[in-house]
Amino acid sequence: MKIQLRVAELHPEQIERYEQLHREIPRANLEGIYRAGVGKMQIFRHGNLLVMYTEENEASVQPPTPETEAAGQRWRTLTEPLFSQPWADVPLIFALDSESFEGRLE
Repeated sequence: MKIQLRVAELHPEQIERYEQLHREIPRANLEGIYRAGVGKMQIFRHGNLLVMYTEENEASVQPPTPETEAAGQRWRTLTEPLFSQPWADVPLIFALDSESFEGRLE
């Protein structure tokens, strides 16, 4: 499983539109995300800053269908103008998990 974190910035006057679109995501868009191997996706907002967390599994990737490709293009047409800065990957600089820390608290 691959965990990805991305950030983007919205034009301040487009926050409500962006949130409205996400309350009404078409099923074909959701299917396209799943077919791309994304098992979990969460988007958070702080002011006009967006943070997207995804868990991706390359083994579950399926080819897009014509319907999911068309839906993805329509979605990009709707959402891209709302951004002042497009999505960018955020590099991991530190990680701690219970398995790597196990036994070190004693």
